[in-house]
Amino acid sequence: MLHKEISVDKYLIGPSFRDRHLQSFVDHLKAEMPHVKDAFIACASHLTGNESLEQVAQGQSIGYRRAAAAIASLRISSIHSENDLSMMLILGVAISTFTLHHSSCLPVCKYILGLVSSMYEKDYTLLERLGGDGMAFLLCLLGTEIEDCLVS
Repeated sequence: MLHKEISVDKYLIGPSFRDRHLQSFVDHLKAEMPHVKDAFIACASHLTGNESLEQVAQGQSIGYRRAAAAIASLRISSIHSENDLSMMLILGVAISTFTLHHSSCLPVCKYILGLVSSMYEKDYTLLERLGGDGMAFLLCLLGTEIEDCLVS
């Protein structure tokens, strides 16, 4: 499978997180395929570690087309439940990962975090119910936004 070829170690705190994060991505891909597939394919176009595959993807603009489709999906999606929020967080992390290879991901992070903020203001127990994976994705977006703000 492609996800086994992707070198994600550079994005993790430590190697012990690798299997857990990969499994979380695979679980979300299975559960939310229509919503997250474009973002995952856009990311995969950069993260395979296979130079010839990356060149083919770049030459055919696969990553850009899929990222554009993912952003369109993000714009029309709304959050009504924890499952929706979890899907939006993983979608945001995937789109941010792609945009980090090209430009600032600050607009994507701000948009997703704005959605989370509006949900959190309605229900302060939301973060407790997100679970470990949801919190990991939220912290990834927060950390990315903070880093981008500091660098800019």
